[in-house]
Amino acid sequence: MFTSPQHAFRQGMKDIAPVLIGAFPFGTIIGVIGASLGLSASAAIGNSMLIYAGAAQLVFLDLFGQNAPLWVIVLSAGMVNLRMVIYSASLSRYVKHEPFWHRVLMSYLLIDQVFAFGAAHLEKYPDEKHLRHYTYGISILTYPLWAITAVIGFFVGAIIPESWSLTFAIPLMFLAMLVPAIKGRPHLAAAAVATFVALAGVNLPNNLGIVAAILLGMATGVLVERLQ
Repeated sequence: MFTSPQHAFRQGMKDIAPVLIGAFPFGTIIGVIGASLGLSASAAIGNSMLIYAGAAQLVFLDLFGQNAPLWVIVLSAGMVNLRMVIYSASLSRYVKHEPFWHRVLMSYLLIDQVFAFGAAHLEKYPDEKHLRHYTYGISILTYPLWAITAVIGFFVGAIIPESWSLTFAIPLMFLAMLVPAIKGRPHLAAAAVATFVALAGVNLPNNLGIVAAILLGMATGVLVERLQ
């Protein structure tokens, strides 16, 4: 258990430091893709600073590049990030004593790494009172790095010829995120159904095939898990 807020903050920085290298290529590629889609510097960099979620940014960029309607982009990105609702629910009892604005900020800074490290610590120390400072310790490194890599990626992408069409990197990034996440039958079934529906609905108007794939994939995963 952390002995003080300062201890929690320092430990957060210490815990996240070894995995920061993995965020560098991811954030850079997102910046490169933003440039290849013709976004302005402020739009591409602002996208990474405002949408602090890699998977949601990939969905945004992919659908934006296909000229999808705004409501489809927002809905699809939101569904991809539904896991954050589960993360928030599981952590809520540990932060209910915190001031409202701290809880709002913590919800914004909540990413997979914050949840993974926080949940692991809380499993050992369920009476921990300094989760806020631990979260801030992690985020003081991850958020600036995410923004910096987006800047680097954008300016690298700006000098790459348009004929290279780097949007092909979007599905490759999704595959890199998807494969390690498949850890059982529910995940495998969800991925298989979502892939089939997305391919079958590729010609649907307003990119509704993507929306249908996400919904049916999630439903399949839940169903298979319940039947196990």
